[in-house]
Amino acid sequence: MLKLRILLIGNYKGDKQESMDRYVKLVQQELAKLSHEIKLIYPPIFFGIFFTNQKVNKWIGYLDKYLIAPFYFLFVSNFSRSYDIIHICDHSNAIYRRLFKPQKLVITCHDVLAIRGALGFSDAHCMASKTGILLQKFIVANLTKIDKIACVSKTTLKQLNELSPIPNNEKRYWKYVPNTFNQNFEPIEISLLTESLSKFKLKYGNYLLHVGSDLERKNRQLLLNLLSIKTEIRLVVTQPFKSDLPGYVSNSSNITVLTNLTSSNLAAIYQGAMALVFPSLAEGFGWPIIEAQKSGIPVICSDIPIHREIAGDAAIFVNSKNPEDWAEAVDSLNDSEKRGSLVLKGFENIKKYSSQIFTEELLSLYTSNEICY
Repeated sequence: MLKLRILLIGNYKGDKQESMDRYVKLVQQELAKLSHEIKLIYPPIFFGIFFTNQKVNKWIGYLDKYLIAPFYFLFVSNFSRSYDIIHICDHSNAIYRRLFKPQKLVITCHDVLAIRGALGFSDAHCMASKTGILLQKFIVANLTKIDKIACVSKTTLKQLNELSPIPNNEKRYWKYVPNTFNQNFEPIEISLLTESLSKFKLKYGNYLLHVGSDLERKNRQLLLNLLSIKTEIRLVVTQPFKSDLPGYVSNSSNITVLTNLTSSNLAAIYQGAMALVFPSLAEGFGWPIIEAQKSGIPVICSDIPIHREIAGDAAIFVNSKNPEDWAEAVDSLNDSEKRGSLVLKGFENIKKYSSQIFTEELLSLYTSNEICY
């Protein structure tokens, strides 16, 4: 096997994008296992060192990303001849494409939700400010000029192609490169699982789990509406609710918020849950779906194309706006045969997200058409 020298470019650390940081480290880890030579760098934090206010930091971060980082990457690009591949691991950094030789450049596109939202697509459920619209248009203008793009889902690849149909006689190498797991979700022995759950005052199989942020597209209002129907159910979430959401105050006693979980604690929280509830209105992939399936718990999710793609036939798909249907789906899990079938189908579904498939597809993109040298 040809050993490649690969430069990975991660996200600006000041943005604290945990999922993107996990992705770039996943790429680094999996390629290093195959003895490829990997170097990982990030846009430097310069102005951001001097500010701690979160709102101010957002704007200061733009100075670091769009003023300081290009000079840093220009310096790096002078030495890029030593690399076979320059892999920008998040499409939001497509703006750096001109700093590197296009023949060596690869980028991962995780979703086009913010881009589509800025362009007026209401089904993206991503509102954009005036400055956000300009930024996203700048990003997509650069993204669609990159020849090699790895899209983490077929849905994202389809939407990206719709934004930029391929011109006649032009070659480009945009392909689906499925994600793989970036944390360990191997089975935990029941006594250790019970002990881990007790630290959070939880009982095995006695709560629903939602993993995700409070973004509008996550549709967490549905979860509060569900709790208003299933008043006996406890809901565990990994990010706090906005306290002004209708129904939050009346249901707060049935909500457990667990933030900044370690990998082992997150694995225990997954495996101890009755089910994952995932009512998102739009996603680029949907990590929690496959994490739940690998953890051996059923998945109840909104019936949208991306969820159908990621979950396969191993989930209960429900109308994203009808809490009564969600309550019925939760009740259906009392049928042990149905529950067991969903779990087994989940184990089968996650085989398509193996680390071997991930690295094989990524490497095939790196070396496609032999234009990376």
